[in-house]
Amino acid sequence: MSKFIDFKIWSREGHLDDFRLPKISDCTFELIEDREVSLDEIPAEILLSMDGIRYLVHARLSDYQFESAIEYARKFALKTASSLDGAVEETDKPTVFGGDKILPPQITEYTQMLTLSVWFSAEKKFTDLYGDIIALLEKEFPFALPSKYGKEMPPEQIYGDKNAFIEFLNDTPAPVWYAQKPVTHVHINDANRAEAKREGLRVNRISIRMPDALYEIDEWKFALRRLLKSLTLTVGGFFGQICRGESGVVSWWWQGVPLELGVACTFGEPYYSLIPDCAEKGEQIADGVAYFEEPYGPYVPTELVSMPKKKLFAKERLYPDNFARAPKMPIEK
Repeated sequence: MSKFIDFKIWSREGHLDDFRLPKISDCTFELIEDREVSLDEIPAEILLSMDGIRYLVHARLSDYQFESAIEYARKFALKTASSLDGAVEETDKPTVFGGDKILPPQITEYTQMLTLSVWFSAEKKFTDLYGDIIALLEKEFPFALPSKYGKEMPPEQIYGDKNAFIEFLNDTPAPVWYAQKPVTHVHINDANRAEAKREGLRVNRISIRMPDALYEIDEWKFALRRLLKSLTLTVGGFFGQICRGESGVVSWWWQGVPLELGVACTFGEPYYSLIPDCAEKGEQIADGVAYFEEPYGPYVPTELVSMPKKKLFAKERLYPDNFARAPKMPIEK
C-alpha cells in the first residue's frame, strides 16, 4: 500500500499562474487541488485563528523512501504559507501558522460579553450527549474545548485526553470548564442536579461565553451561527440563541421565550409548531427545527413570551424573578 502525507496550505493570498511544485527525487509530489474556498470548508482552528483565508493549495507526497523527502516537502509548504500569508495542515501534525493571527480582545470587568446557549428538555441526560458534544466542538469550535477543568474553582486538571474528559463530565454534575482564549467558559446546567433547591421549571442548558467583539469578525460570526445550528440539532434543543449581552433566560430557569431573541436563534419542538413563522419564514435546518438571524426574526405569539418585569440595565445581575412567566408553557407537563 502506498503511503502518503498531505500538505494543505490555506492562505489569504492566491499565487501566480506559473506556480509549480518542486520535483523531489525518489518520490511523488503532486498537486491535488488549487482553488478558492468558502468559509465552510476552512478547518475550524484556522478559521478562528486567521481572518481572510480564501485559497487552498493541496499537495501530496507519496512513495517516499527517505525522511529527507518529507523535510523538503515540509519546508516548501511552510515557505509557501509564509509567502501567501496562510497556514499549513500536515497529516498527523499540528497546524503551523505562517501569517498574522487574529488578535484576541482584551477581557476586563467592563468587557461586553456574548453567549451562545441552547436549552433542551430536562428528560434528556447530558451523559448520553457528551460524546457528541465534544466531537462537535472539536470539528466546529475547538476554542470551546477546555484549557482547564475540575469540580471546583479554580480548576486544576489540564485538558489532554478527550476520553478522560468525557468520563469526568459523566461523573460530575456541575463541572467547572475553562475554555481556550479568547473563549472564556462553557457552562453545563444539568436540570437533574439534586442539589439545586430553588423552585421553578428547570431545563437543561449548555452555553459558551466569549467577548462580544468577536462577533464583528466575519469568520467568528460564521462559526458561531453554524455552531448554534449544529448544537441545537446535537442536543435536540427547543430554543437556542446567540445573545450579545444578557439573555432574557436566566441559566436553566425556563419561563418562556425571551423577549430579546438575540442576533440569531433556533426553535425546535414544541415551540416550532406554535410559531407559524418557523415553518413559513425560518431556515429549515431539520424536520421541526428552524433558524433565524437578525433582522428577520420570527413573530412569537405573546402568550409564549416571558416579559421582563422592569427595565434591566447592562451590568445588572439577573434573577428568574426579574421575568414574568409566559401565560403558555408548552414544555411543562
